[in-house]
Amino acid sequence: AGTRPQSPGVRVDRDQGVGVTWFPVWGGRRFERAQVSWGLAAALWRRVREFDIVHSHGIFTFTTGASDTICRARKVPFVMRPCGSLDRWCLGQGSRLKVPFLAALTRPGLRAARFVHCTSQMEAHEVLQVEPRARVRVIGGGINLDSLEDASVPDLDPARGRYVLFVGRLHPIKGLEVLVEAFAQLGRESPDLQLVLAGPDEGMQGAIEQQARRLGVAHRIRLPGLVAGAAKRKLLADAEAFVLPSYHENFGTATLEAASVGTPVVVSTGVALHTDVEAARAGEVSRPEATELAAAIRRVLERPK
Repeated sequence: AGTRPQSPGVRVDRDQGVGVTWFPVWGGRRFERAQVSWGLAAALWRRVREFDIVHSHGIFTFTTGASDTICRARKVPFVMRPCGSLDRWCLGQGSRLKVPFLAALTRPGLRAARFVHCTSQMEAHEVLQVEPRARVRVIGGGINLDSLEDASVPDLDPARGRYVLFVGRLHPIKGLEVLVEAFAQLGRESPDLQLVLAGPDEGMQGAIEQQARRLGVAHRIRLPGLVAGAAKRKLLADAEAFVLPSYHENFGTATLEAASVGTPVVVSTGVALHTDVEAARAGEVSRPEATELAAAIRRVLERPK
């Protein structure tokens, strides 16, 4: 089950043969991210005992809070996946309602869950900081290489020449203002270098464009939006380096995708995979700070091909 404004209560059979029931979200676009859906909560209460186990994704939404609470009340086993929501940086962002939400719903849920699905040791540590009695299990993510071979996706060709690449949401947690500043520093040494920021805008594109104009590098930054399939593979493979400067990243799937096509990566210490990058000598690691990040990217660019 899931929530979206369209198709209220309509069952949809996806290509994989999985039945999905969509429910309307209360409050329109303004409150859409909170995923308040009374219809979903009512359906969960009626039907949750039909399922062997419930796996919830995320923490600070009505949907997951209601799901975990109803599972506890109806004595149905459930698994929680925080999706990086319990990091100190994330807890400090957004609504002040997170504090009472943690006390009333999240901590009891973490204690009651059959286990808490973490994608890295770093995330497991964050969960135990919030609730030491949680039963955590680390199950890392993976990548579907076939999805990078989808020939039906057109080649968007968002960049020509040499470029440094970021792939992901244009969101404040990604540290993109640090990357733009670092790129401006590198640009004085490599005037032919471009920066490609590929992904859907989640509140950062305007700030990125303004910062790029202020730093005099707007003409060298490309924002192609979401790129997928064969176009994404080509974009990753042709990049001089892939950079993920996030303040927090409980896994970092795009890092694996870049490495899978042989592109060196530069990740911040906020990315859970940074220890794996160091161990595999697959790239460079930097704090999410512009001068240090620029130096890490420079070291990758200076490596022999």
